[in-house]
Amino acid sequence: CLAHVSLVPCLGSVGEQKTKPTQHGIKELRGLGLSPDFLVCRSATELLASTREKLGIFCQVPASHVISVHDVSNIYHVPLILHDQNIDQLLFAKLDIFTPKHQQNSHKIPNNFPICDLTKWRAMAQAIDSFDQVVTIALVGKYTGLADSYLSVLKALKHSAIE
Repeated sequence: CLAHVSLVPCLGSVGEQKTKPTQHGIKELRGLGLSPDFLVCRSATELLASTREKLGIFCQVPASHVISVHDVSNIYHVPLILHDQNIDQLLFAKLDIFTPKHQQNSHKIPNNFPICDLTKWRAMAQAIDSFDQVVTIALVGKYTGLADSYLSVLKALKHSAIE
């Protein structure tokens, strides 16, 4: 199973989604003898249906296998948007993974895959978006003026607030 991750830039004031970089990347992959089963497309906004279809046609991948991973408020929303696009079910089908019940049977029943329950995960992702208590922490260092210098420390502190 091969998933190709590509950027779909949004250009101009209208935010037109450009598919040429992804198409070119797929052409290069095919030149190496690799054919992707899935396209995972990073973009500032969710892929439009027309963009999905266009990528599916020109990259020879079903439109349902073109997965949109757009910018979200926090990284914990990414598994949720993947789940909303049925990536788990698509992967189960592609990898021929069935529930243990089906592995014991002599025949396979299609589309009877395990259900991923992300209820607790969804609650955690939403809780992170709604942090409401303020804590002041002093950070001493040489490059404190640069926001990215101590990014790992800042992320660790934010993670420590997750319940």
